[in-house]
Amino acid sequence: MFQSSIQQHGDRLGNPNYQFNANTDNTGLWDNQTARVMGGLYNRSYQYFPPGAGSTGINNATNNPAQQTALRQQLFGQVQNEIQTHNGPVAVHVNWGGSSAAGAQPLHELLVERIENGRVYFRNPWGSREAQGATYRDGQSLNNPARRVEDSQSGLESMPASQFQGIINGGTIGPPVGGA
Repeated sequence: MFQSSIQQHGDRLGNPNYQFNANTDNTGLWDNQTARVMGGLYNRSYQYFPPGAGSTGINNATNNPAQQTALRQQLFGQVQNEIQTHNGPVAVHVNWGGSSAAGAQPLHELLVERIENGRVYFRNPWGSREAQGATYRDGQSLNNPARRVEDSQSGLESMPASQFQGIINGGTIGPPVGGA
């Protein structure tokens, strides 16, 4: 019930009368919708990055590869700052698992918890041994994209920071949850 309510609140950003159906609608939230939901939950202002591209992210903000790289570095710096100042975890979406048949890169939302020793540690909502099965285990290397399972009970995974910077596509930046 809570998940459906959150989804509907986010979806109503574009259509105030939208009715989310958890049995038939197979969607997630874009960064502008996530910022709206976080603002509603915590009564604080959250921003999405890159500005003006909350439903498309860096992939569609520019077709210039150099500009995309610069935006990815800028966003990674913002995420890193949020983590270092204890304003995390930070919701981000990434290019996940290569390209679709239409050439677009599938997107996936993660929750970055920490960045240390050259690795980004994140919660993958698809993770957990209960959800993934007995083969999902600590220390396991996974592909598409390449990453490592850190805690199979909770879906904590990691990848090198340099690799993460290459796939980050958007994020929701704001004040600390539960903080001032």
